[in-house]
Amino acid sequence: MGLKEIFPNRDANVEPVQDDILKYLEGITLLEELKADPGGLKAFSEFLSVKDIATGSEIIREGDVGGGMFFLMSGRVMVMKKTVQGDFYPVAKLSGGNGIFFGEGALFGHEARSASVIADEPCRCLVLDGGDFERFCRLYPQWSVGVILRLAKVVATRLRSLNQDYVMLYQALVSEIRG
Repeated sequence: MGLKEIFPNRDANVEPVQDDILKYLEGITLLEELKADPGGLKAFSEFLSVKDIATGSEIIREGDVGGGMFFLMSGRVMVMKKTVQGDFYPVAKLSGGNGIFFGEGALFGHEARSASVIADEPCRCLVLDGGDFERFCRLYPQWSVGVILRLAKVVATRLRSLNQDYVMLYQALVSEIRG
C-alpha cells in the first residue's frame, strides 16, 4: 500500500502534515497504549522525523552501529543478510502502510545492525532516533512502559524465529554430512 492509499488526498511528494502522521500511527499495534490517551500519539509523533528514501538506497547497513528505528509508511524494502563470502541474500521483503517497522534493536543499545535494509522502491519512513526514544521514555513513563513491553515481545519473537532457523540449518547440515 502506497502513500496515496494511506492518505488519498495527499500528493506523494508533499511532506505529510501532523494529521497524516497521527492517522498512520493509529494503525501501529506497537503504540496501543498511546492510542488510549488523546495526547499520546501526538506526543510520540513529536519525537519522529520523516525521511524519503530513493530506490536502491541502503537504509540500514549490516554491521554498522544502529541509531534508531524506522516505521515504513510507504514503499517496499528488502532485508538482506551477508554470507561469510560477502554475498547478500534476501531474508524478507516488507511493504509499507501496514504498521511495519524495523531497526528497533537500536533503541536498546549501540550494537551492530544484524542485517541490511535496502529500498526496493521509493519509501517514506518515520524515524525514531534512539536518543529521542530515551527522552520520550523519561518524559512520558506512563506510555513508555507499554511501548517497551511491546518492543520486547517483538524482539523476543524475532529471536525465537532466528533460533528455529539455526536449528533447521544445523539439522540440514548434519543430514548432508551423514549422507
